[in-house]
Amino acid sequence: MSTPAVPPSSLDRFFVTLRRSTVTRSPQGIVGGVCAGLAERLDLSTKVVRVVAVVLALLGPAVGLYLLAWLLLPDHQGRLHLERALRGGETTSIVLLVVTVLAVVGDTGVHARVGWLSLVIVGVGVWAVTRASSRPRPGTRGADSPS
Repeated sequence: MSTPAVPPSSLDRFFVTLRRSTVTRSPQGIVGGVCAGLAERLDLSTKVVRVVAVVLALLGPAVGLYLLAWLLLPDHQGRLHLERALRGGETTSIVLLVVTVLAVVGDTGVHARVGWLSLVIVGVGVWAVTRASSRPRPGTRGADSPS
């Protein structure tokens, strides 16, 4: 007897859709590779795209948009920070997710109402992530364990 195939979840389909993007983050990037990837896709100078991004960041919500792109665009190997945060529990990706959410909330004007609470949320999030990442995973030995 064979077991029936499990259909892909909505989250699986979402990640597959993101991987189909014609824009990917570039390994030649300075911060997240978003500007370099966009420049490659548009066949523009990376410097021009970076200058435009900085100007937009000074004038509007470009920081939140950049962080969203960093989180949602795949790199050249198809890896997504959002997937690594949600499924893999990767510390840097989780921190990027939290910072992105706070930046986007800040850009919508809700941040003024949240105020100090955002700092508490970030603090607790960073504490929880660093605490969880410092614990040995089940089935693995810590550095202090005898072999």
